[in-house]
Amino acid sequence: MKLTDASIKNLKPKDKMYRKSDGKGLEIEIRKTGGKFWRYRYRFDNKYRMLAIGEYPHIKLAAARKIAFEYRDILAQGINPQDTINEKKAEQSKENCFEAIAKLWHVKASNKWSDSHAERVWRRIESNILPTIGNTPVKEIRPTQIIKLIGVINQKGFSEVAERTLSDISRIFRYAVQHEIVDINPARELQGIVDKKPVTHREALPREHVPAFLRQLDNYHTEQGGYIITEIALKILMLTFVRSKELRYAEWKEFDLQEKLWRIPGERMKMKVEHLVPITPHLEKLLIELQGYAFTDRLLFPSIKDAEKPISDNTLRLAMFRMGYDGKHADKPKAVPYGLRATACSILNEQGFNADAIERQLAHQERNEVRGAYTHLAKYLKERRELMLWWAKYLAKAKVESKVIPLFKKA
Repeated sequence: MKLTDASIKNLKPKDKMYRKSDGKGLEIEIRKTGGKFWRYRYRFDNKYRMLAIGEYPHIKLAAARKIAFEYRDILAQGINPQDTINEKKAEQSKENCFEAIAKLWHVKASNKWSDSHAERVWRRIESNILPTIGNTPVKEIRPTQIIKLIGVINQKGFSEVAERTLSDISRIFRYAVQHEIVDINPARELQGIVDKKPVTHREALPREHVPAFLRQLDNYHTEQGGYIITEIALKILMLTFVRSKELRYAEWKEFDLQEKLWRIPGERMKMKVEHLVPITPHLEKLLIELQGYAFTDRLLFPSIKDAEKPISDNTLRLAMFRMGYDGKHADKPKAVPYGLRATACSILNEQGFNADAIERQLAHQERNEVRGAYTHLAKYLKERRELMLWWAKYLAKAKVESKVIPLFKKA
């Protein structure tokens, strides 16, 4: 006899679990606790099997019959309904795995970022998070898994990377909560689990090591087998003391050899304001030399692997380490590309140049000045041309002398 809503409500629990049939494989199971659950019994490959449909009254009689009908239809096609259910679950898990949610979050967040920052964030996620929990459904990820993941990074001594990675995980889960994919953010209460190391300033090249560094750099591609483009990039970095990113993404159209100015677009600057770099004869000579090696008309320093992308952030650092400035040689200090800015700043200040002009050339700008960007754009430009010319001559002279001797003392 077919079931009715009234008859189902009257089914009482017994000492043992029992079932009542609605016909055509649909049954309701009554447990000792009083719970009532729908089941679908069927035969496949000469074996009786059973599928769980759901709990009554959450799933009412009409809905249970509809699901049973769908299972019978699948069975009539010679397909095991269980296989269909498993495929759907796998697809749902794939759609709601951490990697899938991370990609959705990244697409949305990237709208507010520069391309280089978006690429850097995804590279961090791809390297530090996805290998561990990328395929795990977000609902199944627990704080203990995140703590273990962050701990591995922290134990390697990369506390800053660990901190940023934890922030990435938390932001991705915040997105999942906001879109009702999960109910809680398991990373929310994990602030403070990273053992931070004391902040150290990026290693600058001491003044007394400048001559030897310049001479060795002159032979980087011949004696050490380095890439000539990398050698020129380091030379330009030394001459202009811009930030690595500002140099790596430089495009030929930014250089005006008639006006003698390199105009770096605001979107590539830290403060999002256009920056001017006076072009000295020494810099112009390097640019002309670089054109002889150019295999793209856009980027000055394209990657060998992909000419549409610039050399990586590590290219210049590794070149300096290859030259022995990695902190592992007794006769050489540890120095990194960013530290060349500090080297130039220190020497220029010692020579008595206007401190404001130096700061302007370093693109150090107070945030309250950003509104007046165009007013301040060419501020101290005449003095900056003078100090950049002095700096270029200073480096040229230092390279051929065993000791660094000032060319002149600025009044």
